[in-house]
Amino acid sequence: MIIPRLVVLSLSLAFGSGEETCVLDKDGSKMCGSMVVEVFGNGESGEPRAMLELDKIKCVTRATFEAAVSVAGCGDAASCEPRDAVGRWPRNCQELIKMAMEDGVQPAATPIRVYAVPRNKRFIFATEEIGFTRRIPHIENGNITLTTLALRPRLFGVEGFLSPTEADALIDEALAINDEEHKLMRSSTGASGYNPSKMRTSENAWLQMSEPAISLKQRAFGLLGFPVYNEKMADGLQILRYNISKAYIAHHDYLSRPSNIEPEAMDPFVGGANRLATLFLYLSDVEDGGQTVFPDVTKEQIFHDHDIRATYFETRQLSSSQLSTLRESAGIFDPKSWEFSMVQDCYSKLAVRPKKARAILYYSQFPTGKLDPLSKHGGCPVLNGTKWAANLWLWNKEPPFTSSRFQKTPPHKNIKAPSSAPSSPIAIEVMVTYDGEHSDLVLYWEGTVKMNDLKPRVPLRLKTYVGHKFVAKISDDTTISTFTVLQGIEKYKITDHDTIYDYEEESLSS
Repeated sequence: MIIPRLVVLSLSLAFGSGEETCVLDKDGSKMCGSMVVEVFGNGESGEPRAMLELDKIKCVTRATFEAAVSVAGCGDAASCEPRDAVGRWPRNCQELIKMAMEDGVQPAATPIRVYAVPRNKRFIFATEEIGFTRRIPHIENGNITLTTLALRPRLFGVEGFLSPTEADALIDEALAINDEEHKLMRSSTGASGYNPSKMRTSENAWLQMSEPAISLKQRAFGLLGFPVYNEKMADGLQILRYNISKAYIAHHDYLSRPSNIEPEAMDPFVGGANRLATLFLYLSDVEDGGQTVFPDVTKEQIFHDHDIRATYFETRQLSSSQLSTLRESAGIFDPKSWEFSMVQDCYSKLAVRPKKARAILYYSQFPTGKLDPLSKHGGCPVLNGTKWAANLWLWNKEPPFTSSRFQKTPPHKNIKAPSSAPSSPIAIEVMVTYDGEHSDLVLYWEGTVKMNDLKPRVPLRLKTYVGHKFVAKISDDTTISTFTVLQGIEKYKITDHDTIYDYEEESLSS
């Protein structure tokens, strides 16, 4: 049960106006004037880095508030930004206090907390302790919770992110895909090209611009505290099917550097890009097998006496004869195969059981940007039933290469927009810029699926398909502009009256 910690008496909290700031502590005593908050580093639990007194001087503007948090948490006034416990960016003292008051955001009966996150890094959830459950109030009507399952790897159980209906819709959509690049086929490895591997025997399909795919990707960005949605920082939505005996050997989700990329470009610790976190969605129940196993972590390091044992993990201790029976029923006979030995790990190491509409979140990076070797994991062989799942990888910044699944087409200049354009299975990247005065303009795919807010003169990058149609509307549902993505056209400028195609001479890749 989540217990409210503080009750606000006055939410005006106007530090600079002469009004007194007052809150009611858990014991009923009234506190007014300045307030002391705990300052933590990004993703940290336990003891705070500093205690910060928020007074009228520190709270007079957003700049003074952010500078005070940065000094307390990072040692200078500019290098860090304030976040609350669920990754939101409070603009001032009042917003921080209001956010911290929401039930379940931070541990009960603790002072208000603020997290100093380096401006060149991504927010990462604090683990607190195994079994701690945190509510995410600003996503999906506050129905999402994160439960800490392990401290290393940084692993969370996620409830409420995905509904059973959405799980079914993802499976149906994957089965309906018929273009050669994205349809359900033998899984491959790596971020580019098609590379089937004997170490990954599942099948997968790629969902790109459908309404369920867009909705889940936007939800994931919000959940992880990303301030804006950027298609280029997610590797698409991969739908997986594991039939009997199918599996994926233990591996890391962070990627090795391609030979033509400088080492620093793939090292987040020094400012490079790599996969930050994985949101893994279970789309079906599985009778036996199909766990997500972390083979370098034993059950004894995690379990203790927590209730999460029965809820999330594979707890059965099977005898050798029981394991043999399960292997044989799945057709796994070769004792020298990696699948054979992996079954043992799936019932002796840290392993999360599949459950329909549940998800897990695990980080491949530490808050510093260093890669975490204990994030190594595998998809256990399915021993009875069929496992459906979905992968969503989020990067800490845009990758230094383009996946062939999101291939760009060569630009062709001076092409005028026809009244219609044929649809194409080739994914491309386009840039949309709004050159107008509306502050509430929103871009919709096919007129109904919300993609992104469009801010005046702030470029928006999208991965999409030739033939897809977009509509820009203001808040009263008035259409400002429409356009169709055309072969070879990479740039679209929306005005308050029309769309200009390929509005600049230089290409997007320059």
